[in-house]
Amino acid sequence: MYFRHSFEGKYVLNVEQYCRSYNAHKMALLGAAALTFCFVVLCCVSRAWAADISLNLGVSARDDWITVSVVNSGSDPAPLSELSVELNGHSYGSALNLQLAPRQRTAAQFRVAYPEKEGSYPLVTTLRYTNDGKPLSVLDTGYFNYRRVEHLDVKCSFEPVVLAARTSVTLPNPQGYRARLILPLEIRARRAAQGAGFVSFELENTRPEFNSNYAVFYVVQTPAEFDVQASRVCSSRLVTVQFKFRRSYFPSYLLCLLGSAGFALALVMLRRNTGRVIPLRDIVLARWGFSVFTVSLIYLGYRHLYRISALVEPWAYAVPESSRAIIYLRSAGQSLLRWFYFQGKDYDYFFQWVADPLYFYMVCLNVFVLYFVVRPNPEEDKYWALMRRFYAMGPLRLLVPQTQTGDVLRQRALVRLALLSLSVKTFYLPLLCSWTINQVIHVGHLRQSLSMNFLTINAFLVEALILIDVSIFALGYLTELPQFKNTIRSVEPTVLGWVVCLMCYPPFNGFAFKLFDHPLNETWSPAFGTAHAVVMGVITILWAIYVWATIALGLKSSNLTNRGIVASGPYRYVRHPAYVSKVSLWILSSFFIGDKNFYLIVALVVVYALRAWTEERHLSRDPDYAEYKKKVRWVIIPKII
Repeated sequence: MYFRHSFEGKYVLNVEQYCRSYNAHKMALLGAAALTFCFVVLCCVSRAWAADISLNLGVSARDDWITVSVVNSGSDPAPLSELSVELNGHSYGSALNLQLAPRQRTAAQFRVAYPEKEGSYPLVTTLRYTNDGKPLSVLDTGYFNYRRVEHLDVKCSFEPVVLAARTSVTLPNPQGYRARLILPLEIRARRAAQGAGFVSFELENTRPEFNSNYAVFYVVQTPAEFDVQASRVCSSRLVTVQFKFRRSYFPSYLLCLLGSAGFALALVMLRRNTGRVIPLRDIVLARWGFSVFTVSLIYLGYRHLYRISALVEPWAYAVPESSRAIIYLRSAGQSLLRWFYFQGKDYDYFFQWVADPLYFYMVCLNVFVLYFVVRPNPEEDKYWALMRRFYAMGPLRLLVPQTQTGDVLRQRALVRLALLSLSVKTFYLPLLCSWTINQVIHVGHLRQSLSMNFLTINAFLVEALILIDVSIFALGYLTELPQFKNTIRSVEPTVLGWVVCLMCYPPFNGFAFKLFDHPLNETWSPAFGTAHAVVMGVITILWAIYVWATIALGLKSSNLTNRGIVASGPYRYVRHPAYVSKVSLWILSSFFIGDKNFYLIVALVVVYALRAWTEERHLSRDPDYAEYKKKVRWVIIPKII
């Protein structure tokens, strides 16, 4: 006992000394750590990248001759292997075996047999090539009109598809017609479901190591027995996101077993401690078991929520498009349902590189952190309050003796805080971790092509700043320790605050601003020459201010939460420097670099103004923030407002 107390006293003393040093040099430490991290990662990023190949097909028909031209608009040579066309069930191919240099063109001609019946037929052109030794393809589909033009007046359009490993797509299926989905050869399609007016396909990417942007087509034809053939060709885009298949070391059945073990451990610890005084060891074991149980449930949700989408999404197409509002709502619903797959650049890297190590930490190492670092107090710990409330629900009340500890209202507030905190982390942690890794790869690409000119260096600096920002936020969501003084004190309590924040992030931003994404002036001319360089420089400065604010927040960086008031860095001058800099750079970029999209900018300004207002209202409940507002009176612009 004497040794244990001596050890704990020495440990606490060291932590306090560390915290004093950390607080004194927080900004310098975080800035140096972030820059060092970026430098090390960029130096370690592999230099072996796939070639930049972009092939465009041009198809023309004259009598029974089909002419296909191929242009390489990419920056690397394209090894072409075969070119073929398909008409009315017959295929005509030609071996190429040539290396098409950038900005070069080649062409081939095919003589096809006329169809037996008049009308319009789909003409499918397929080009095979290789990249990094792997066979890939690009295709085009158009009309071949024999003696007469007969195009069906049916609906077959569909939204662009983003594909990482697997996903599903649901298409309209006009009754009484033949329907066919035409995809690149490396994309496998399996008809998953079919109903009145819709057909669902499950797509699988067999080349997940490439980022590709394909043209895909959906063809509707009259039955073959009709005397006159008619067809309709609808096109869309298929974007594949680079993804490496990697099996989790924790399959679903193991998550269930470990989660059940955590549930049982917490239950046993609560049953054996019914008094107000509970040994620290039992507190830690109960919290550890409940943490494993909670994280296992969250991980199972990540893996299996797509099953809900697979069941519900096909029926979204059964809703008639009677108005623009219905079309918009249906598109929004489909975006939310596809979100349940947790695929793409927003999630893949988290599940590939972070999810397993994080779960291993929760199962094997979190108990030591709880015992030696956190040392939870049942009267104040929000996750302990959530655990007690969980085991007081329904039949579980019969298993755990119910004892009331502390103030009832205080315990209810802690339960609410714990639920909201878990919701914030569950939503943002995979997002920010994936963004960080994706940004590392992106900056690595830019580093490969870095040249000594202003625009290239400026673009690299902007992306490096964004990397620092997302990496600090990812660390903020990963850590919550008293020694770092980033414990969540409160979470945004209003629905409006959550709505205006979440609509700025995927998947909600995919449809939240869609209604406003219409340019005011189609002929707006962007800045050129010196003016363009000056605007880009100002935008980079605004990005630097934005990242400066993130560095000032440090490990307290987190949306929708109060982890402690920060009054250093740009927060010494205004209370919302990050929002001001981000909106300002968007305005400059839209008006001087890209399209003058006035309505979208107005929508962004309104949303971020609401975010600032809801945050002010939330943080003002903290006495520390009330004192901070007395020192820093300016909200967005020093000395003005």
